[in-house]
Formats: sequence, C-alpha cells, structure tokens
Amino acid sequence: FRGFATTAISAWQGIVDALAAGDLGLAARIAWLSLKVVWKQGIAWLQERWLQFKSFFVEVFQQAVYGVAYFLNDAWAYIQSVWVEITTALANAWTNFINVLYRTWHQFAGFFRRVWARIRGLFGKRAEEEIARINEEEAKREQQDDVELATVLQQREDNRQRRLEQIESRRSEAEKALADMQEDERLKRESNVQDALDKTEEELAEAQREWRN
Repeated sequence: FRGFATTAISAWQGIVDALAAGDLGLAARIAWLSLKVVWKQGIAWLQERWLQFKSFFVEVFQQAVYGVAYFLNDAWAYIQSVWVEITTALANAWTNFINVLYRTWHQFAGFFRRVWARIRGLFGKRAEEEIARINEEEAKREQQDDVELATVLQQREDNRQRRLEQIESRRSEAEKALADMQEDERLKRESNVQDALDKTEEELAEAQREWRN
C-alpha cells in the first residue's frame, strides 16, 4: 500500500505540473500511465498473496497425501512381517509335532522290540545283547533326528531373517522414493511460485519504467 501512495503522489504532482504548463496531452498520459502502474501494483500484490495462499494449501494437501502413503507403506511392511512370523511359527510347531510323533512311534517300536527280545530270551536267546543293540540303534536314530530337526529349524530361521530383511529393505526403498518425490514436488512448486512472482515483478517494473518516461 505504501507503493500505491507513492505512485499516486508522484502522479498527481506530474499532472499538476503538466496542467500548469498547459500541456493537457501530457497530463492525460501521466494520468493513464499512473492508473496502469497502480493497477499493476494491485495485481502484483493480489497475485503474490494468492500464490502464497495456494502454495500453503497445496503443501498441506500433499503432506496429507504423502502421510497416508508413508502409513500404507509401513502398514504393508508390518503385515508382511507378521505373516512371515506366523507362517514360520506354524511351520516350526508342525515340524516339532511331527518330530514328537515320529519319536513316540519309534519309542513304542523299540519297547516292543525289547519285550520281544526278552520273550525270545526265555527260549535260550541272548536277550541282553539284543536289547543293547536295540538301545544303541535308538540312541543313534534319536541323535540323527536331533541333528536333522536342528538343521531344519535353523534353515527356517535363516529364511525368516532373510525375508524380514528383504521386507525392511523394500520398505526403506519405498520410503526414500516417497521422500524424494515429495521433495521434488516441493522444489517444483516453489520454483513455479517464484517464476510467477518474477514475471509479475517484471511486468510491474516495465509499467513503472513506461510511467517514468
């Protein structure tokens, strides 16, 4: 508004001087150019406020949109991680259950083999040696079962860790891509606002130069 007042005062003085000199054409030209400058100044002021207002709401909207995008990205990664944990836990539980059944079956089988060995011992067979051999076989089988079970569980755990790392890696990459997109849009928006303001200032400066000449 101070610029409006300065322009109006200068224009009025120029019109008065032109009328005092009897130059009506110059007075009319000064009046017309003064109105043009004031109009440009008003448009420049309104456009600057409008651009600031629009930029503010666009930024708020984009922050909300990207906020939802960040949330969905994290939520999807969380769902995937939970799924990996659940499927791994179920697979481990099933493996342990099958292992228990397998061992129980062989323990029953070993028990009946020992009973049969003792029955045979009643008829002169060497039961103790047979029972010792059965016990040794069972011990070796259980030891082998323990190794195989530990190997399976460890492989599954390694796979679980690998899948979780992949999920986190994809989540981080998506988050970085969203952050880069958000920053690019912010810079582009600021550049567009600045270009519009520069154009308005150039038009105002041109009008002021024309007025001064």
